[in-house]
Amino acid sequence: MRGSSARTPRRLRFNVWKRLGLAAVTVGIAGVALVGCAAPDEDGVSDARVAESFEAMYKQWLTEPDLTEMDRLVLDEAQRTGRVTQAQYQDAIDRLVSCMADAGYALQLTTYPSGVIEVQPPVAVPDGDALMSSKHFCEKTTSIYAIMGYEMQQGNPQLYADPTVVAFNCLQEAELLISTATVDDVKRFMYSSERDDLPFDPEDFGVKACFYGAGMAYGTVAEAE
Repeated sequence: MRGSSARTPRRLRFNVWKRLGLAAVTVGIAGVALVGCAAPDEDGVSDARVAESFEAMYKQWLTEPDLTEMDRLVLDEAQRTGRVTQAQYQDAIDRLVSCMADAGYALQLTTYPSGVIEVQPPVAVPDGDALMSSKHFCEKTTSIYAIMGYEMQQGNPQLYADPTVVAFNCLQEAELLISTATVDDVKRFMYSSERDDLPFDPEDFGVKACFYGAGMAYGTVAEAE
């Protein structure tokens, strides 16, 4: 398997932008009972899912009171087909980027092989609260549900409830983990400050793609020796 314990000291910059962007999905999932066995198996892996299917999830999202007209159009189709299309996703991304540009923020974009586009805020922003206020406004007036639905389709097709499981499965399938890696290693990276001797290379583009699909965005900076 391909992987790295990443011996070079590094700092990790975690992107609050991505995590806050998941709020819309959290709201949509809140009313959906978990499906499957919530208790983890002996390897710490739970097969609990946020919905029985994408159709069911999109149907639930349609009950949210804050949907935009574009959201409703996309989700009405998606509840029948089980899919937000790539064209709908791209249109929603374009609308979000345009809205933020109108607010004075030029977003940076990174496209992963899955077709998912990581939207990043400008590097230097003097007023973070103003940035997040504009982001919230743009999400509420464009089509954030279309964006999050497509990204879940691409990054979490099994609809696992635990983002740790989402990331682990992606890394394992892409052969980006060393053979002894466990779900706990991934959880340690995502949720604790203990990030030394990892069984994968956090600077690898494929690794970043897996974690982004699980709802986590970060940058890496080598420490000064």
